[in-house]
Amino acid sequence: MIDSKLLEIYNHLQDFTILLDRATSYQSKILKLAQSTSWESVEFMTLNRDRLNNIIENEQEKIYKSFIRYTREKGISTEVQNLLLAWQNDTTLWIEKSRETDENILVSLKDFKSKTSKQLSKLFKSKQAHKGYSLRK
Repeated sequence: MIDSKLLEIYNHLQDFTILLDRATSYQSKILKLAQSTSWESVEFMTLNRDRLNNIIENEQEKIYKSFIRYTREKGISTEVQNLLLAWQNDTTLWIEKSRETDENILVSLKDFKSKTSKQLSKLFKSKQAHKGYSLRK
């Protein structure tokens, strides 16, 4: 039977996993928006993701402190070790996905920058080519 403090830790871990899923969803949406060059939406979603990341950091700290308190009171049991390992795995997977998605977002931004630079260069060259011509008679 699981005691109430361990159950509380378990519930925190469940909430933490939900937060990770939400953050992952935000990242996917940001990537799609970046690929479609919807920059205002990218900015808005990025701000929301940053807020969510702050919440994740705070929850992670709460969970860590709960584990520390529990292990000091009860000692480390197999159940607690398994919960900690599961939590670490979820967090590690999320961090890896987050980095991969951020890399894809950066690629989209670089592609857009490159295309924009080429368009500006063509426009500038076109203006320079027509600069010497007078359209007035």
